[in-house]
Amino acid sequence: MSYSYEERPAINLIQVPVMITQRESGSEFITVTGETTSSPHFALTPTLRRDDRGTYFGWGMSVTHIPSGLTLPTGAADKRRTVHAVKDLIDWSSTTPLAEPSDRELVTNAVRALIEAADADIPWPKWAGDKSTPALSLLVEQLDDGIENYGKRQNSRDELVGEVAAFDAPLAKKVGGALDAGRIGIQVQTYGTAWLLAVLIRLDPDIADQAARELVSSWEDGGTPDEHIYEWRNDIANNRQLTLYGITFPTPALALSDS
Repeated sequence: MSYSYEERPAINLIQVPVMITQRESGSEFITVTGETTSSPHFALTPTLRRDDRGTYFGWGMSVTHIPSGLTLPTGAADKRRTVHAVKDLIDWSSTTPLAEPSDRELVTNAVRALIEAADADIPWPKWAGDKSTPALSLLVEQLDDGIENYGKRQNSRDELVGEVAAFDAPLAKKVGGALDAGRIGIQVQTYGTAWLLAVLIRLDPDIADQAARELVSSWEDGGTPDEHIYEWRNDIANNRQLTLYGITFPTPALALSDS
């Protein structure tokens, strides 16, 4: 989907009260500077994150429903395209626009279609199986790796240690220990990933697919895991909620489901 010149809205700054829900104190509004959109009922605002010590700005932008102050889950979908896709679906002038299940379904389907379109732009690697079943395919890949490659890693370990031992037996022992730790670590991580994926698939297949797509994308990117590991550890140390990248539903935002 692309915009024509006439469809591109003029961008102006606007003050937007954004609702933040605290665990103990309930809901409160924080006014931030946002950008206007093609709909008078939505603005693009800086992403706010909550923790036990207060609220701070996170990374990226959110689509905020101005009458309610709540944000619309958008995932990887373009924020302005999201507004364009949903602005005429229902009456957004209400502070509770998604009270009717039929309205929630309309908006949910529109947002998910944009998310799926955004996912389609990211090549799905062959090693991760069928892109139409990301969680199940990733689970199978993890199990196959644990079954098929464990023995190969053991054989490679023994071959390398044997070659080193021909020249330096003490060094070969150290190399063997290091390779054993790595081999066992990979197997433990494989088991952990498979177990958590299986649990998540049972609890919520949609969330499991979103998580699998984001995980595969991060592994393919290479630099993303290091960045997020440090970010998440710092968040936990400061009692902040972790940003779960790629996860759209559920979120502390406009309720797009019956739950």
